[in-house]
Amino acid sequence: MQIPKAYGGVTLMVSVVTGGCLVMGDAERLQRQYSFTQEFLDYQFNEQHQREVGDDTANLGFPDEGNGRYMQAKTYSDWYL
Repeated sequence: MQIPKAYGGVTLMVSVVTGGCLVMGDAERLQRQYSFTQEFLDYQFNEQHQREVGDDTANLGFPDEGNGRYMQAKTYSDWYL
């Protein structure tokens, strides 16, 4: 089996895209750690969440993607960041 020389460019681009996904995922995790602390989630939502869902709030505010219930309790600057 022989691999074409152009395959090096494909490998490079796949590596760049994968690296970008890893970096953005880590950046989102860091922002979630800042915005959705467990103290904030417990204080604002734990009672209602336990009553309606039956378990504790998810770590780091999942599944809120920034437009949901958890973010509505934050300030505009927190949403912007």
